[in-house]
Amino acid sequence: MTRAQDIEAKAAEWLMRREQPRWSEADQAALAGWLEKSIAHKAAFWRLEHTCSLARYQPIAQFDRSNHLPGAGVSRQKAALCAMDFSSQPANAA
Repeated sequence: MTRAQDIEAKAAEWLMRREQPRWSEADQAALAGWLEKSIAHKAAFWRLEHTCSLARYQPIAQFDRSNHLPGAGVSRQKAALCAMDFSSQPANAA
């Protein structure tokens, strides 16, 4: 895995953890600390957060043959991840 892929995976982990019912002020502070460490962290997190917000409101039928949402740069795979309900799954310790 490349450094960029590692950062994106960690951003996805943070985004999923934030959806957990047990998200706390300490978790928020830890996320803020991770975001402050690098502009790459911020970019990956914000990009994924934006992707998820787009994906939640787009019907799967709007994806084109290349599995992307036209004009949004959202892949079907990322949309599926974002559409999942993580609130009932246990949070991973990081």
